[in-house]
Amino acid sequence: MEEENLISKKELLKITDISYGQLYRWKRKNLIPEEWFIKKSSFTGQETFFPRKEILERVEKIKSFKEDISLDELARIFSPNLSTVFLEESDVLKQNIVSQIAINLYKTAHKESTGFYFNELLFMSIVDRFIKSGKASLEEGKLVLDTLRKKLQKF
Repeated sequence: MEEENLISKKELLKITDISYGQLYRWKRKNLIPEEWFIKKSSFTGQETFFPRKEILERVEKIKSFKEDISLDELARIFSPNLSTVFLEESDVLKQNIVSQIAINLYKTAHKESTGFYFNELLFMSIVDRFIKSGKASLEEGKLVLDTLRKKLQKF
């Protein structure tokens, strides 16, 4: 990784206004992947660097969500095993993940749903974008949702 794509731990803490303790608490909670902590030799010994774009985006996301969602819930959201992520409908709406229109479309076929797993949110997000852009009608949105759900195993 090129040097200009890295940010030092010291610079990260200063720019984001987080403490050393917060950074390492987030690491322990798996909010920040271990592989992002890059050790490099420096004239003072060894220094820790991070991929600049990824770490700055992640810290901002954590800071924006941490008032509304627990660190454990955030860890589940950021974890590589997205199939276990489950969000209540109210949280989906509060975080503006998908619109009420997309949720209503999904719920026409799944009336019992009060919350959603990652795949369901992904499908609703795709349909939401089509509808908002005018590229699909509500009826076409239902067909897309149904097709995605039926073909999930092939993905």
